[in-house]
Amino acid sequence: MMEPPISEGYGRIHDMCEKDIEWILGMERSAFLTPWSRESFVSAVRDSRGINLVCRYEGDLVGYLTSFVILDEAFITNLCVAPSHRRRGVGAALLKVLIQRVEKMKGRHIFLEVRERNHAAITLYKKSNFQLIGVRKKYYADTKEDALVMKFSLKSE
Repeated sequence: MMEPPISEGYGRIHDMCEKDIEWILGMERSAFLTPWSRESFVSAVRDSRGINLVCRYEGDLVGYLTSFVILDEAFITNLCVAPSHRRRGVGAALLKVLIQRVEKMKGRHIFLEVRERNHAAITLYKKSNFQLIGVRKKYYADTKEDALVMKFSLKSE
């Protein structure tokens, strides 16, 4: 479902499309030890259960979020902000739009996993009212790092 862009303070947020993937791949490769493949992003964009967003600032893509919804639960699979645009509200704005969309769908929870050493992301999620609910030991194959499991509960509960 393509919706018009939403202004969220810093930049404009809209649904991800396949033409965004080329840019996203460059940022993905520079940000993550184990980046997603082109096929993974194409699959996410084409998945009818997906809520996949990008943020544009002055015409440039500066952040993205991928997620999917099953029944009344959403799962964030990827969130990334360009280094030159971090700490400007891009991540928070993407989360806000996701929360609004999940709420419209009568969702109850949003879950995610985050590397235990990704302090900037953990701080963002906590400021966005995600709660730590568990730890997946040695979850990340590339570093054997633990994943923190976090949950956001919506008002529709």
